[in-house]
Amino acid sequence: MSDRRWIWGVLSLAFVVFLRMLGIFLVIPVFSLGTLTEYAGSTKFLAGVALGGYAVTQAISQFPMGWISDRWGRKIALVIGLLIFGIGGLWAYLTTTIEGLIIARLVQGLGGVSAVVMAAMGDISPPQYRARSYMLSGMAIGSSIFLGIILGGILYDIIGFRKLFLILAILSFIGVLIALMLPLPKKPVSQSTNTNLKLSEIFSLISPALYVVFALTLLMQVYFFVLPLALTELNIDRAKATALIIIPSAFVYPIIHIAEKRGKIKMTYYLGYLLVMFASLLYTLGYDNILPIVAILGGTTVYLMGYSLFQPLLPSFISFRVGEGRRGIAMAMYNFVGYGGMAVGGPLAGLIMQHVPSAIWIVPLGVSLIMFVFVRALANAHH
Repeated sequence: MSDRRWIWGVLSLAFVVFLRMLGIFLVIPVFSLGTLTEYAGSTKFLAGVALGGYAVTQAISQFPMGWISDRWGRKIALVIGLLIFGIGGLWAYLTTTIEGLIIARLVQGLGGVSAVVMAAMGDISPPQYRARSYMLSGMAIGSSIFLGIILGGILYDIIGFRKLFLILAILSFIGVLIALMLPLPKKPVSQSTNTNLKLSEIFSLISPALYVVFALTLLMQVYFFVLPLALTELNIDRAKATALIIIPSAFVYPIIHIAEKRGKIKMTYYLGYLLVMFASLLYTLGYDNILPIVAILGGTTVYLMGYSLFQPLLPSFISFRVGEGRRGIAMAMYNFVGYGGMAVGGPLAGLIMQHVPSAIWIVPLGVSLIMFVFVRALANAHH
């Protein structure tokens, strides 16, 4: 693919990611609060199930979507997934009960296209620019998180929670139109390297990234489940607080560009881990002690910086380790594990906050401590 076409393709894919993630992050920061307020029969635990249930079917859908993208092409899989995602969003808007919301979120999750997007980016970008291509995807996600968190809180106060799902659905259908115009090959190149790798062999090649993404997404659910409840309890303005939380994440992206140019990409794994660990320490020291505001705002802010740093690193690592012919399945495995972390994190956070809220800091600290083993393995395996 020519320079102009691959750049256009990567930018278009990044915009599709932006639209989809904007819809997701319109609802996540106010999910627990909105669910308890607007859906009949809600409890904190069921709100956590609704939050994490989406991740269960997202995880399951990664494999069929990855297989479809390897077999019939990335574009077909992308369009199918975005359509299903949009239908699930409409369902969530139309239902009024917690049971209906849980089912809608399960349907929504069946439209898992994360693996397809990552595989497509790996297909069209030259190897020497691959981390920076995934950085664009990370920037799209970061900007969607920023806008989603701010706009979600504002729109929640104006139109309520359920209508946020309608906006989510509309954004997804716009993504379908863009996907149809993407300059992607009809099918991946079947003669590429590692075409015949078995799932066990793929797992062996990419296992450090799988362990790390599970930890990161589990923590994401915990932090964002606690955040809106804590801000409301502390009587802190959501819009101002969320703006302060997300802005620092934008400053980590240039680190990827500099590290890749200088051949120092390994060091970014350790930097990302230090940020995640520091966030957990803030929670541990401050959540139920002297400085709960510092713990909640500071911990979430620093965690997002670490998360944003890992976003382009992990799929780039997998793309280098696994050839084009099996990249869809490899990315499906990666996203399956990532959404598995979300599926565990939502109900876990809801359960702890319902019964022993003062113990919520144990999760970030414990997960972060274990995570170091796999970050080290990831850095050592990088080449």
